[in-house]
Amino acid sequence: FKRESPDPSVPLQAPAGVAFQEVRRQSPRIIAAVALIVVAVVGWNVFQRINLIRAPHPSDIVSTPESWTLGEVPGQEIGLGAPRAAPPDQTTPALYITPGLEEQLTGISAEAAAANPAPTGPVQRAFNPRGAIYGASATASQVVIQAKKAAALVVRLGDGQVLFARQLAAGEAWRAPVGVAATVDVSDPAAFDVYLNGEHGGALEAVLTPLTQLNNRATALARTTAAQVAAQAEAARVAAVQAASDVQTQSQQTLAAGTAAIQ
Repeated sequence: FKRESPDPSVPLQAPAGVAFQEVRRQSPRIIAAVALIVVAVVGWNVFQRINLIRAPHPSDIVSTPESWTLGEVPGQEIGLGAPRAAPPDQTTPALYITPGLEEQLTGISAEAAAANPAPTGPVQRAFNPRGAIYGASATASQVVIQAKKAAALVVRLGDGQVLFARQLAAGEAWRAPVGVAATVDVSDPAAFDVYLNGEHGGALEAVLTPLTQLNNRATALARTTAAQVAAQAEAARVAAVQAASDVQTQSQQTLAAGTAAIQ
């Protein structure tokens, strides 16, 4: 009836009843409990932050150590250790050879190759540049003189003209040109290593050394190495031909035996 015939002259009354009265009585308690929980959480966080705060105290280091200020004193010497050797290469895997493939390609079994190894000469340590390199280019030189420690190196031509003169530091080297008649003059022969064709050839034997002598040694060593390589290649070729001949002979014998058995 109120919905069909509303009477705007009578104002609406607020909701009333037992349920609304119970909510009004419990509201202060609920608000107080929520406020108490919020205050407890905030107070706990503040208490933890206060405990983490440390009072400022002076540094335990009374004075700065001298090693921390190395180089600030004018004229102070700095000690450097000897250079260490380069680490071995660990990125190149070992070459994998399929079992049986080498025998099919060359006709030489792995057991025969292991039983008759090719003779090889001793391999000396290779030239390792550890400093500046003076003199000729790498393609126009067979002899390299490298300093093991600081020493003087002077190279004079036949007419007395100085071709090269320098106080070499440890690790620095000089490449000798090919076809130049000169004399190597050093302050200490034991302080220099000689490398022939990239391999160590010992130290200088005297204070004065003819450059032609070193170049001749390098040329003779290169010829010997080339002869050894050619001999090894020829031996491998002969062995391959012999193995192929043996295989062909065995095949012919097998074929002949099979033909005779059929007949």
